[in-house]
Amino acid sequence: LADRRAELQRLVEQFAAELLSQAPAETVGLWLCAPFLDPLPLLPALMRYDERRAAAGAAAGSAAGSPPHHGIRYLTRATAAGCRERDVHNYLLLLHARRSADPPLLAFLEGSAPPAGEAGGEVAAEAVGVGALATSGGATHYEPDYALRVCQRHGRRAACVRLYQLRGDCAEAVSLALDSGEVCLAKQSANLLPAGSPLRRRLWLQIARRVLCGRRSDSQYAQLEEAMEGAAAFAAPPGDEALRVRVREAVSLLEECPQLSIDLLLPLFP
Repeated sequence: LADRRAELQRLVEQFAAELLSQAPAETVGLWLCAPFLDPLPLLPALMRYDERRAAAGAAAGSAAGSPPHHGIRYLTRATAAGCRERDVHNYLLLLHARRSADPPLLAFLEGSAPPAGEAGGEVAAEAVGVGALATSGGATHYEPDYALRVCQRHGRRAACVRLYQLRGDCAEAVSLALDSGEVCLAKQSANLLPAGSPLRRRLWLQIARRVLCGRRSDSQYAQLEEAMEGAAAFAAPPGDEALRVRVREAVSLLEECPQLSIDLLLPLFP
């Protein structure tokens, strides 16, 4: 049996590139019927398939309904089946960064790294746990530094924020999330730190500064006002809707982070 599997592996490797160029869906379907195949020697053929697929897509223009990426399809199944080769995981990460939307990329980062415990919808971690999320137990099968470089190169900001979270760099995660306009993601990153952490308080103050002082368009103010309809009215000069919204945002921030105080937020008002 071992000899037959070795011979099949050799034949698959020999004809992989040609078969992928002619019938990628059927070829990957055949590979998936042989879970004992080693995906590592198939990476060169998968790389050539991805290059040809990208070139064909560029030539065809941005037509709707892009066909499935069979390289991602195969490597996803191979890694789920137990492949722990770092090169395989790194290449699958690269494919997701190049070709996938945010949800599959983030799901891959989550699935190939140790889980951060969920508690009441908020990610919770002890101080020592935050710094070890991406390295504990050897459970990260892609290279974290490589993953960060790839996501930065391809402008995948949400993935970069998640990678900063996984490596325990909450300050970078908050800064990048705020630069991307993702305030909720910034709050989530700050909440990774223990409740009594001075850094958590400083990061929440950074979030408050962006929320209260950041520039907003009239339409954004209108959306906030509509979302807060029915809330208690606050004293504000007649017609000063911008200030009214800022006050409501400040109250919301105080409720979300008990470490903040009104004395810290008052200097942020005009």
